[in-house]
Amino acid sequence: MSLIKAGEVVLQGPITNIAAAATGTAVFQRSTFAQQVGTRSLRIKRLVVRNNGAGTQWIGIGTGLGGAFVPSIPYLQTMNNLDIEWGEDDLPDVEFFADMTASLVAIVAGGSVDVQVEVAEIG
Repeated sequence: MSLIKAGEVVLQGPITNIAAAATGTAVFQRSTFAQQVGTRSLRIKRLVVRNNGAGTQWIGIGTGLGGAFVPSIPYLQTMNNLDIEWGEDDLPDVEFFADMTASLVAIVAGGSVDVQVEVAEIG
């Protein structure tokens, strides 16, 4: 666990339910204040995932909505009916310059995944 650095603001995103495969779903939106100078970026501090299905599912975190989803980190495995939490030390250090989205590789029948991300907003 690292300390908050100068210029960072730590924010939590909403709990987002993902119930469709191969479709990017927004999980965190960058700040876009009118008075803002420069570009703000995001770095994952903590990622919490709840698999609501009856089987293993793989989730990707990246950018792009719908079919334009592009993963930014390797896909993560989630186990059926379990909560899994990854910290910043468990994940690749990737900086996002667009809204953060998530996508499932495939969906287990009747299943879905809940995602909540805590980010450091930089800039």
